[in-house]
Amino acid sequence: AAAATSGGPPPPPPPAHVLIAGAGIVGTSTAYFLAKAGVPRITLVDATGPAAAASGRAGGFLARDWCGAGPWGALAAAGFDLHADLAAELGADRIGYRRVSTLSAVFVAGKNATTTHQGGAPGKGPAPPAWLPGATRLSSMGTPATTAQVHPRRLTEALLEGGGPAIQVVRDEVTGLLEGGRVGAVLSGAGPVAADAVVLALGPWTGAFLRRCGGSGAASPAADVGGRRAHSVVLTPDPKAAALPGSECVFSHILHVGEAMTEPEVYPRPDGSVYVCGAGDAAPLPPSAAEVAPDPAAIAALTADAASVAPCLAGAPAAPSACFLPVTPSGLPSIGPLRPGVWVAAGHGCWGILTGPVTGREVAAWVMRGGWREGGSLVGAFAPV
Repeated sequence: AAAATSGGPPPPPPPAHVLIAGAGIVGTSTAYFLAKAGVPRITLVDATGPAAAASGRAGGFLARDWCGAGPWGALAAAGFDLHADLAAELGADRIGYRRVSTLSAVFVAGKNATTTHQGGAPGKGPAPPAWLPGATRLSSMGTPATTAQVHPRRLTEALLEGGGPAIQVVRDEVTGLLEGGRVGAVLSGAGPVAADAVVLALGPWTGAFLRRCGGSGAASPAADVGGRRAHSVVLTPDPKAAALPGSECVFSHILHVGEAMTEPEVYPRPDGSVYVCGAGDAAPLPPSAAEVAPDPAAIAALTADAASVAPCLAGAPAAPSACFLPVTPSGLPSIGPLRPGVWVAAGHGCWGILTGPVTGREVAAWVMRGGWREGGSLVGAFAPV
């Protein structure tokens, strides 16, 4: 009615069918918010399955104010607040969500099992938690008001469940987009599938997909989205250990005699396991998430570093993993319209879990409106794709 009064065109009808390529955190979040908005049919296509890449292997650390005051800062703050809302909607226990304290600490490699705290003078920093007896030079990086954590795989699964029957997950590979003014995608198994809108959320494979498609997509900044491999290991300490991990997330600095310092991040989880991740490398991006494999030497180094951080992690059963973080040359994600009816959202780097749900909420709003969200989009400041 408002559009008719002003003489403008009527708003477009809401989409009856949206096809989303990629079932990671961005794709599943977009599907969840589209379902909540009333879209009756959402086809979520992924060749490997939900949370098969970084969204199932990331640490899930959340920080409200670590991304500066620019576009990243606005997106991070909104993302942090949305995670609290999602925990209330989906169940904090279900998705492994909790607020945490975050510490920076220095350790000496190989000393933790036999060394007690060697920190500075009293009053120079927080006291070391009992499970970090070798920690020195402790400082606070965040409080429960500004840092939190979530289990990425559980969150992704809960978003799919929360979206209800409107979301159909299809195990297939998206090989192209429909051309000639049509909206839709070509699937390896199912062939051409028409839709009212398509969202490309293929993570580090987004750029390769667009380059294969050619045309305007291959010339867009989104075609530069690539991947950087990151390693992690999930350790499960013996529940009878003298000092089990608390809820503190630790950004460590480990001193090695005659070697470079390493800086693994250590995130205890509510289920008793501990997620440890380290520096990435420049391994080439494989064709699919199913072909991603960790480097045994990197996993061995991470496992040894974990034992230097906490005695309870020495010898604990370990589940090694690797994933490729979606990265861009600018450091900013590519989020926006590729062409009429086709949207792209990828390249969130190490902050994908923090900012993926809010990106999905915004993209869903754009799709529902047929254009950019009015009223100052949180992600509109990012370079259009």
